[in-house]
Amino acid sequence: MNNLLDRQNVLDNLTAIETTAKLLVNALTTRPDDTELSFNEVQQEELIHQSQTFLTEARQDAQSICPICGLNAIQIYDELVTAYGPDVVSYRTVARWVQRFSTEQQSLENNPRNGRPVTVITQQNIDSVKDLVNDDPHISIDYIAMILDISHGSVHTILKQHLGLRKITSRWVPHALTEQQKQRRVEICTENLRKFENGSWRLCDIVTGDETWIYHRKIKAKEQCKVWVRKDESPATEVRRQQYEKKTMFIIFFLSTGPLVVHELPSGMSIDAVYHRDECLKKLISKLRKKRPLSLTKGI
Repeated sequence: MNNLLDRQNVLDNLTAIETTAKLLVNALTTRPDDTELSFNEVQQEELIHQSQTFLTEARQDAQSICPICGLNAIQIYDELVTAYGPDVVSYRTVARWVQRFSTEQQSLENNPRNGRPVTVITQQNIDSVKDLVNDDPHISIDYIAMILDISHGSVHTILKQHLGLRKITSRWVPHALTEQQKQRRVEICTENLRKFENGSWRLCDIVTGDETWIYHRKIKAKEQCKVWVRKDESPATEVRRQQYEKKTMFIIFFLSTGPLVVHELPSGMSIDAVYHRDECLKKLISKLRKKRPLSLTKGI
């Protein structure tokens, strides 16, 4: 008789707890936007979480107390359905918990077990991935997964969500300059800017030049090679550029108005300081004499 009274008291208390928790959750989740409460949004979310957790624990308490009161799995299931509704829990779940509590195991936590953990995204693996990336920034996800014996997706999650990394292509630069070369360029640019500001230089006074290889056969860009074809037609082909395809080097000097000197390097020749002075700069000076005989190279 005492067991039945204790069981009834437990169920009555759980029903009251559930009703209170449901009312609180409903008030927090369905209230109008203009309703003012005395706590902020973070506190509201915390109350909702605590109320829902309270409901879950109450239902688990009902399953753990009822076997002590002498009820079997079917009776417990009927009591839970009566108190919480038909969708609260399945009969198989109730039977499993009754069997578990009947073996004098009262803990609601899972038993320790061997084998790989449920998730491999642990702090140890996060640190290991970080060390591998620091050692080799070019390392691939598949190689990291092979070394750490974890899945490709887990490595991707660690890199993106936990380390905040993204893999991008390195930026190409024409030259790897030393610190002295960088400093020298800054000094030259500063001096040129000063000449423009005080009026001793004009934009048309600047003569610049460089050399470049020009291939005899022009290759279209990939986007330009696209063609419209029918479903039964094969795409057109484009012969890619070969390693030893014919090309010619040109040395070009130009002003702000356009090219001034275009010099073609003979086949088999190479550019050195002497060739650049005798064959390129002399032609440039000659052109400048004709173009502006009064100023010539003044200010250049």
